[in-house]
Amino acid sequence: MEAQVAQLASSAGLDAQCSAAARIREALCSRNPPVQALLDAGLAAPLVRLVKEGPAAARVDAAWALVNIAASSEYVHPEALCNESAAEVLVEVLNVGKQRLSTAGGSNSSGAASTSRGDGGALAELSLWALGNIAGAMHPGMRTQALAVDVLDAGALRAVIAVMEQEAAAPGMSAAVASPLLRVATWCLHNLAKHKREKEMVDAIPVVTKLLTEAADTEVLTCAAWVLAFLGSNEDNKSHMKQALPALPRLVQWVREASSSLATPSLLSVGTMCTGYMRALDYSEQVVEAGGVPAMLSYLQRAAAGGLAAARRAMVKEALFALSNVAGANCGTVRAMLDAGVFPAVIDLLRQASGDDEILNECLYVLTNPWDPLVGADVPTSRALVDSGILQELHSLLDPAAPAERLSLLLKGLGDGLKRGQQLMTYEANMRLVEHGPEAAASMPAVQNPVVTLYVQLGTVQRIGALNSHTDEEVHTRANGMITVLRFFME
Repeated sequence: MEAQVAQLASSAGLDAQCSAAARIREALCSRNPPVQALLDAGLAAPLVRLVKEGPAAARVDAAWALVNIAASSEYVHPEALCNESAAEVLVEVLNVGKQRLSTAGGSNSSGAASTSRGDGGALAELSLWALGNIAGAMHPGMRTQALAVDVLDAGALRAVIAVMEQEAAAPGMSAAVASPLLRVATWCLHNLAKHKREKEMVDAIPVVTKLLTEAADTEVLTCAAWVLAFLGSNEDNKSHMKQALPALPRLVQWVREASSSLATPSLLSVGTMCTGYMRALDYSEQVVEAGGVPAMLSYLQRAAAGGLAAARRAMVKEALFALSNVAGANCGTVRAMLDAGVFPAVIDLLRQASGDDEILNECLYVLTNPWDPLVGADVPTSRALVDSGILQELHSLLDPAAPAERLSLLLKGLGDGLKRGQQLMTYEANMRLVEHGPEAAASMPAVQNPVVTLYVQLGTVQRIGALNSHTDEEVHTRANGMITVLRFFME
C-alpha cells in the first residue's frame, strides 16, 4: 500500500491517482483493514487533499476511505484525520455540493457501496458518514466524543441541517424507506446532538419536528427522536421545545408501542416536555391531551414485566422519571394519572423493587409529587389522592434505618398529605355552614382532618416522632415540624 500512498502524495497523473485511491479504498473495506499501516505511511494528508480537489472518481474513493478510517474503534485513527483538517474539507463538500442522491434504499457504515461512483450525491453521503463517524469517536480516557467539537467548529451542524431540510422537502420524504442521504444526515445529527447540547443545537428542532410528524422511515424517525431527547435534556433548551409539540401525537403513539426502537427515545422526548416545576416551560397538559399518561403507564408495565434486568431497568427508570414530572405539574395532570391507574401500578413496582434504591426513589417521586401545594389539587383530586393508598405506602417505608434522602422525601410527601387533609377539612366545614347555617354547624362534632385520622390509625405519628433525633438535619427538622402540626390537630 505504500506505493499507492506515495502516488496520492505525488503529482502523479489523474489515472494514477484514481487507481491508487481505488486500491486504498478496497484495502480499507477488507475484513482486517490496515488502517494504522496506511496512516504510518502518511495517508491522511493526501487523502484529505484528494477529497477536496481530486478528480471526481478519486474524490469518491478517497471519501469512502475516510469513512472507514473514521469508523475505526481506535480513537487515534479518526483523530489523525482531524489533525489534517478532514472535518473542514468534508463540510466544504456538503456546502458546495448539496446534490441529492437519485437512488433509494438502505445504508450502513459501509453502505457507500450502494452509491454510484462519481456521483455528487454519493460524495455528499460519504462526507456525512465520515463526519458522523468522527463525531461519534469516543476518547478512551475521557469517555467523551472529544472530536465532535472539531466537527461542530468546522460548521457541520448548519451543513447537516441544510441537507436534512433539502431532503425533507423532497417528494419522497414520507416513503417507507427514505433516501440514503436523509438517513445518514439524520444519523450524523444524532451523533452531534448526543455530544453537544448547547443552544446552537436548537436550530435543528424545526426539521427534526417535520421528520417526526411526516416521515415513515423507522431509521430516520428513531434518530430524529433521539435528537429531540438529547436537546430537551438541556435546561437551556426548554423554551425551544414548544416547537416540537406538533410531533407529540406520534411520539405518544410510539411510547405506547414499547417494543419498537422508537419507544425509548420517544419517551425521553415526551418526558423532557414535562418539566413540572418550570411552569412557564411545562407542556404536561399537552402531553396529557395527546394520551401521554396511559402511554407512559403502558411503557412502564411492559418494561417492568419479567423483572428488572439491566436493560429493562433503564427503561423503567426513564418511564418513572417522565411520570414524576407529570405528577408534579398541575391538578389536571394528576387527575389524568389517577384516572389511568398510575399510582397503584407504581406502588406495585415499588414493592417489587426492594433493594434497588434507584428504582425505589424514582417510584417515590411519582408518589410524592402530586401532594405538593404547587400542583394546586382541587378538592375532588385531593380526596382521590387520600383514597389512593399512597399515604399508607409512604408510611410503611418510614424506617429510621432508611437512607436520609429517602426519609426526607417520605416526610415531605406525608407532610404535604397533611395539607391536603387540611384542605378537605376546611371544605367540609364550609359546606356545613352553607347547608346547615352557623348555629347548626356549631352544634355538630368538630370536622376532622382525615389525614391526621389516618396517621393516628396507622401509627405514623409514632414513626415520625422516632425521627425527631435523627442525625440528618433535614430529616429531624421535617419530623419536628410535622409533629408540631399533628399535635395541633390532635388536641
